[in-house]
Amino acid sequence: MVPTDDEEVKTLSLPVQLDEYNPKALRAAIEDMKNPDVKVKQELLLSDEFLLDALSWEGINKRYPIPLPKDVAEFPLRRDYITSLYGGSMQATYPQPSEELLEWHGIDDWMFLSMDFNPHAPTKPGCSGIAFDCTDTPMTRRLFVRLAPAQWVYMGQYRVELGKDLTSEAFRQQKPNVRKAWAKSMLRQSYGTCIRVWLRREKGADYKITKDDREEGMVRIKEIRASLTEEEIMAAFDCGEEIMTTQTLTCIGYDKEFIQVLVRNANLFVPPERKAKKGTGSKRKPIEAHSDTESNQSEVPERPEKRRTTAKSKPPPTRSRVRT
Repeated sequence: MVPTDDEEVKTLSLPVQLDEYNPKALRAAIEDMKNPDVKVKQELLLSDEFLLDALSWEGINKRYPIPLPKDVAEFPLRRDYITSLYGGSMQATYPQPSEELLEWHGIDDWMFLSMDFNPHAPTKPGCSGIAFDCTDTPMTRRLFVRLAPAQWVYMGQYRVELGKDLTSEAFRQQKPNVRKAWAKSMLRQSYGTCIRVWLRREKGADYKITKDDREEGMVRIKEIRASLTEEEIMAAFDCGEEIMTTQTLTCIGYDKEFIQVLVRNANLFVPPERKAKKGTGSKRKPIEAHSDTESNQSEVPERPEKRRTTAKSKPPPTRSRVRT
C-alpha cells in the first residue's frame, strides 16, 4: 500500500516571516533540498527567486518521510533493469507498459526525468522539485530521476501539477550564462522550439503554425537546427514568443515494498552486451548493479504482488506554445 499525504510530512521551520525576503535563508533551504553527491549543470540552474515563486517557501522545505534507510532509498538502478521487469519505452518520460504486463503487475503511473534537461528535479527522495514540461493536467506519478549515467533513483509518489511559467521578464532576469545555456540546450534538444522559431523567421512573427508545418519541420529538423543560432533562440524567449512552462513535483507518498523488491534483486540483472562499433573488434563487458542487501544468487527476481496502481490522469497532448 502506498502512503498518502495524510501521513505526517516534515516541513522545516521558517527562519524568517513569509513577508520578509532573506536571500541567505532561501539559499540554505534550496541547498538542503539537494543531494550533494549529484552533479548538476550549474549553467542551467535558475535563480533562487524563481524557485521560491514556483514552489513557495513551504514547498521548498517540505520533506516527505521516507521509511527506508538511505542505502536502500537512494540505491541507483539501471533503467533497462526496471524496463525488463515492468515494460514500457526506455526513452519515454511517461512509459506505457503493454496490456499483457499490466495484467501482471498493474502499475502504469511511471515518470522518468533526466537531470540533463530538468536540473531542478528532486535529487533526494521525498523532496520537492520542478520539471520543464507542457503537460497541464494534474496527475500522480511514480517518479524516477536519472542522477548519473545508468543510475535512476526512485523519489516517491509525486503529485505533478502545472507550475509557474518562466515568462520573458523572468527569463531576462536570469544570469547571461544561464540564458545562453538554456538557448543552447533548446537548440539541441527541443524540436518544437526550433521549428516555431524557424517558421516565424521565415514567414513572419504573426504566422499561425499548422499541424502540416510541424510535420514538415520534423522531417527537416536537421536542416532547421543547422540554420538557427543560439542568439535567435534566446531572442525568442526574451521577447515572449517562446515561454518555458514548468511542472511542480510534490511528494505525497512512498511505495516501500515496490523499491525493496527492485533493490533486493538488482544484482541478479545482467545487462545485454552492446554491439561493438565497426572496426573496433571489442565488446563492453556487462555491468551488474550491486545491491548492499544480501540475496541468494539462485533466487528468481520476485514478481510484485498483482495490483492496479494507475495515474490519476494520463498526460494529455502537449501544449502548442511550449516544447521542452
